[in-house]
Amino acid sequence: RDRNNELLLQSVRREDSGRYSCAVDGHTHISPAVQLNVMYSPRSVSVLINGSGVIVEGDSVTLNCISDSNPPALNFSWF
Repeated sequence: RDRNNELLLQSVRREDSGRYSCAVDGHTHISPAVQLNVMYSPRSVSVLINGSGVIVEGDSVTLNCISDSNPPALNFSWF
């Protein structure tokens, strides 16, 4: 907080996403909330194998590529 009653978020992180409201000290009225949506590139990319046990030739197996990003990743490449 400063003289201008501002909330300064420096080095914004993905965890800062959310709804923010303000109020005057000593009063019960709260402002309408605003939504902060922090965008970030994919990280924690991993592959999950959908299946259990030993996979042998001739079996079917599903591999899922997942990541943490905002907006969510829509296109993946396999290699």
